[in-house]
Amino acid sequence: MEKLEFQIEFITPAFIGGANPRESAELRPTSFVGLLRWWYRAILRHQVKSFKELYEKESELFGSQEKAGRVWIRIKGNVKGELKNCQTWRANNERDTDWGKVYLGYGNILYINFEREENRESYSQLYKLCGNKRGNFTVRAWLEKKQNANLQILVPKHLKEKVEALLFLFSQIGSIGSRNRRGWGSLYLKPLYESEYKNWNNWNKEEFKRVLQILGGVPPNMEIYKLNESYANPLEALEEIGRKYRTFRSRRSPDYRNVKDFLQTGTFKGHTVERAYFGLPLSFKFRSLNQKEAQLICKADRLSSPVRFRVVRLPDGKFTCLVVHFETKEDEMPEDFKILDKQNRKQISIAKPSSKIFKDFVNTHKLQREVP
Repeated sequence: MEKLEFQIEFITPAFIGGANPRESAELRPTSFVGLLRWWYRAILRHQVKSFKELYEKESELFGSQEKAGRVWIRIKGNVKGELKNCQTWRANNERDTDWGKVYLGYGNILYINFEREENRESYSQLYKLCGNKRGNFTVRAWLEKKQNANLQILVPKHLKEKVEALLFLFSQIGSIGSRNRRGWGSLYLKPLYESEYKNWNNWNKEEFKRVLQILGGVPPNMEIYKLNESYANPLEALEEIGRKYRTFRSRRSPDYRNVKDFLQTGTFKGHTVERAYFGLPLSFKFRSLNQKEAQLICKADRLSSPVRFRVVRLPDGKFTCLVVHFETKEDEMPEDFKILDKQNRKQISIAKPSSKIFKDFVNTHKLQREVP
């Protein structure tokens, strides 16, 4: 067996649930196993002929209900964090400094008024730290840069090249924890052994492409873009992509007009709701229509976003953000997309959304293509 050991360096805070995620965070081996499985599937899915073959290849490395995996993972060191202070964020409007970060961190960062008794009860530990305030608060414990935790991997010699390549890929574009698709939990793995890869802790597209070839090539549905801007602080890079993404998704045409017309007339004049491509659930609420609300639904309960953000360090030490896109084709989308009037329960079938809206996002913000 070969031993691969890495120091874990968080670039952006990671919201990883412990026994009580509102009070403590804990990094566990199962967290890494699940993510490495996900990335392995994402890279291999277009190389196999069936889901059965994909499952067999995945199980060879990470195990299944029938057999143990060939890769053994252990976390050692300081792997826990507690909610110790009252972390507030300025995000009441787009002029505030945390407007983008809070949008990307929704669920982990919430607006709370502690003058309301139900909030004092629901977030009792946070209330002890914050007192009788109102604002945008971090409501979950998180792990930060100085965790001093190591990741240990034991792998058979004949699988070392493949597993090390997968770990390098994860160190370049992976992240961990709640809202990891939105840039939170971005991290690097720093090898504590002599590795042939030299750019574990900064983005290097040439070495990244080399790793993809070891894993079978660039997936045909994968593309990676990069912000043109760079920053001294990683959270500034996260703020920038959050602002761009929030502004783009908030644009009114054509979705706003078409959904509002549907609530007013009962007919849908458009072809689809474009922004549904970025994931479901998705709701529209209109104050101008006495809070009437429409919701996008489909055969699946949820639809994961095909777009991931990842904060990375550049060779000059500054930080930027990658935008990783796994294009979802129409035939890969769930069936029965509908728009629902939540007040009178009327619903109308609409077409599936397409990746055109992502291309619009790239062009609007002039993102720089990195892969392929």
